[in-house]
Amino acid sequence: MKNNVGSRLPFFTSRESNLVKGSIDFLGINFYYAHYVKNNAKSLQKKNRDYTEDMAAELKPFLGNGTSTNEIPVIPWILQELLHSLKNDYGNIPIYIHET
Repeated sequence: MKNNVGSRLPFFTSRESNLVKGSIDFLGINFYYAHYVKNNAKSLQKKNRDYTEDMAAELKPFLGNGTSTNEIPVIPWILQELLHSLKNDYGNIPIYIHET
């Protein structure tokens, strides 16, 4: 991220960084739909970029079986896998799902 964003990335002092490490109380999620993510390093060649180009990724909607591109598919197992991944990576922190 530091290489992609450069000087536009906010700087934290060591003290500030230590203050926020491990300080999460809960995680709130608004989950609507999933995307396939593909590397798109060409976006980093643009001179004037925003955060979408800084990700160096191409996003394509994940469409369930028989879903048209005009509909937002409801695919519960994707949210379930996300929640399992968060629990495995960050421990058993409280997670509140605000919207689905």
